[in-house]
Amino acid sequence: MIFLVVKVIPIILLTAIAWNQILLLGSLMRDIAVDDSAKALNDGAIENIERMTTDLAASVAEFLYQRDDDIRVLAGIAPSDAAYRAFSDAKSLFSRHFFAPSLLAASNMIITFSGGTSS
Repeated sequence: MIFLVVKVIPIILLTAIAWNQILLLGSLMRDIAVDDSAKALNDGAIENIERMTTDLAASVAEFLYQRDDDIRVLAGIAPSDAAYRAFSDAKSLFSRHFFAPSLLAASNMIITFSGGTSS
């Protein structure tokens, strides 16, 4: 009986205390891990959105610069149907050669819906 009181009961008490501390530590570590992973995912998403926004802004700016160039060229052309058609044909040839067919098809649909003719 003395063996039970002196040896076994303290071991059972220490085991219960250790188990409780392990559960508390596990809960704390889980909370920290969830918070850290959520922050990392949010930071990554923010960086991706900023990159996509910057890329889109650069693409839009390039498109607008190209349209400015087109306007400058058109301003220097003598106003006639033949000159405008030649300019349009040259741009269409350039578009077909350098852009993906799906983009060209989309631009032709836009031209068709806006009242122009698609080639």
